Amino acid sequence: MSKLAGRCGIYCGACVIHRIFKDKDLERAKIVAERFNCPPDLVKCNGCQNPELGDWSFGNNPDGSERCEIQKCLDSKGYDFCYQCPNLTECDLLRELNGRYEGVPYHNLKRLKEIRKEAWLEEQESMWKCPECGSPIDFFVENCRKCGADLRETRKENIERIKSF
Repeated sequence: MSKLAGRCGIYCGACVIHRIFKDKDLERAKIVAERFNCPPDLVKCNGCQNPELGDWSFGNNPDGSERCEIQKCLDSKGYDFCYQCPNLTECDLLRELNGRYEGVPYHNLKRLKEIRKEAWLEEQESMWKCPECGSPIDFFVENCRKCGADLRETRKENIERIKSF
C-alpha cells in the first residue's frame, strides 16, 4: 500500500491514470490519451512510489516525453513529497493540479506531513472505495464500475473530509 502515496498529494489509488490502468478501462484510457496527446497504451501507472518503465510517472515513454513534471521536479531537488519544498505555494505545476482536483492536493500534502505516510494511506484507502461494494474508485468517477452505484455524494463527502483536516 505504501507505493500509493502520491508525491504530489494525490492518493494514487484514487488517481484516474492509476485506476484506468488497474481497472483495464480502455474507454477511459482513450479519452485521457486524447487529452494528453498520447497513445492509450501509455495511460498506465503503478503509482509514483513504484514506477516502471513506460509508466505515466516514470517519464520514460516511447516518444521520449515526460508525463509527470512534478515527479521530475521532485527528483531533481531530492524531495520525496511536494510538502518538503519551500516553494510549495508558488509552484505552477502543483497549482494547476490543485485546481483540477478541487484543492485536494494541498490539503493532502498538509495532512501527509502531519500524520505521516502509513496513517495517511490508511485514511485515504478507506475513503476512496465504493460504499456499496467496496471496490476502489477514482477521484472523477461518477458511478462504480463494478456495481453501478452513484458515487457523486461519496466524492463530495471525501473532498469535504479532506479539506476539514
